[in-house]
Amino acid sequence: MMLSHRLWRSRCGSDPAVIGRKIRSGGDSAVVIGVTSADFDFARDVDVFVPLHAAWPDVDKQKTFRVFRSVAKLRPGISVAEAQSRLSVIAAQADKDRPAGSGVPGILVRPLLDEIYGPARKAVWMLLGAVLLVLLIACPNVANLLLARSTVRSRELALRAVLGAGRARIAGLLLMESVLIATASAIIGLTLASAGVDLLARLAPPEIPRLDEVTLSPPVLAFGIGISFLTVLLFGLGPALAASKRDFGYALRQGGNRSASAGRGHMNARRWLVGAEVALSVVLLVGAGLLIRSFAVLSSVNPGFRAEKVLTFRLTTNTGSPEKRRNLYAAVLERMRALPGGESAGAVLLRPLSGIVGWDAVYALEGRTPGEIASNPNGNYEAISPDYFRTMGIRLIAGRDFSGADTDKTPGVVMINQSTARRHWPGENAVGNRLRLSKDPKAPWLTVAGVVNDVRYREWESARPDFYIPYTQRAQHRSDFVIRTNSDPGALSEAVRKGGVRHRPGAAH
Repeated sequence: MMLSHRLWRSRCGSDPAVIGRKIRSGGDSAVVIGVTSADFDFARDVDVFVPLHAAWPDVDKQKTFRVFRSVAKLRPGISVAEAQSRLSVIAAQADKDRPAGSGVPGILVRPLLDEIYGPARKAVWMLLGAVLLVLLIACPNVANLLLARSTVRSRELALRAVLGAGRARIAGLLLMESVLIATASAIIGLTLASAGVDLLARLAPPEIPRLDEVTLSPPVLAFGIGISFLTVLLFGLGPALAASKRDFGYALRQGGNRSASAGRGHMNARRWLVGAEVALSVVLLVGAGLLIRSFAVLSSVNPGFRAEKVLTFRLTTNTGSPEKRRNLYAAVLERMRALPGGESAGAVLLRPLSGIVGWDAVYALEGRTPGEIASNPNGNYEAISPDYFRTMGIRLIAGRDFSGADTDKTPGVVMINQSTARRHWPGENAVGNRLRLSKDPKAPWLTVAGVVNDVRYREWESARPDFYIPYTQRAQHRSDFVIRTNSDPGALSEAVRKGGVRHRPGAAH
């Protein structure tokens, strides 16, 4: 096995001697052969890496296995579109060896940065655009103030000219004052940015990838200083040149009459700067208004569950036997329900909005034509325990919840969400109908036991078809546990850690 740098540091004390040692993982032992670098975090939150064939010796024989993603480095000159085209040909050839109606999808190629950061990249670019707009609004404002300041100082500048200062020297003086202002502003801005980054890292949700690694690196510092001096050249040089070209003799004759000495050119320039500032402000305000409106719309969306006073943790196991996994999850649930302050506990394959790509489920309904089956969208697959819906506040609309009587010895059952019931059985009761979580005609039929409300598991904007299977019939190698408490969930976290979860045989927390 290989260990992540995070696990090596936290559990092994950064001891180099761990290399070559045997470590027990579940029911097996493995030799540690390496530690990943500190900046490696793909896939996210993975701490132990093992050879594929050691975990699944018969993986080459699986013709309908769909749980893996591959990472490839493209050759120079090969685009993502070309890679997609070539791999689509391979997928089409491999499809001939699959069982009929297996419904295995093709290959989707995505850049690695899009896979890691996802929508966060667009949000960062939008934030950068808003910051640049604020900068562009501030720059005309400062230029306008500099022009006004040079008007106020017209008599002083005229005296300097009479005493022998040339236009270049006067322009250089004004430009140097702008540089001093920019330097002080850059120092203050970078200081505030450093404090803001630290505050953001503490307050932001952990689902934002690698946010804890965001720092003011040397390139960022160089960019901040460079943009400060660039704005000086663009918006400080103009007022300095304009002030140096003024008729100083006329300014002396006018004495203290500043408005008369301002000149028509100065007034026109200031009007243009004010107009540009107002235009940019309108653009920024419109964008901010649209962003606030989008946020308000998203905030009004019902996620389908109640997250208040819910504590979650993830448990993975390499125990090969489904029976052992069922027993492990049952024991964990029993311990969690016995904790003081806990009201109920449940298990789910992936909790809603976990930030992890869920398990897709292709499905076929009994009595439907092949064309109707082919038009079914991919659904979301979840293996859950009894009491999961009650713990998460998910409403049961029709039928019944799973119970301890649903085992691998009883007929298979499934629960679906309300949108799926309306899509396929409009105006009817979906309970009692049958479907397959596969397009393979040999797959077992599952009877719809109940219907629950829609839950946003992956996307906030829309709900997918959701299919819930009792983990007592199909226990997976991983599960998210949810505990509803009657007080602050954080106060229960230490009790959960001490509840034997991390140290149970065959499990890793």
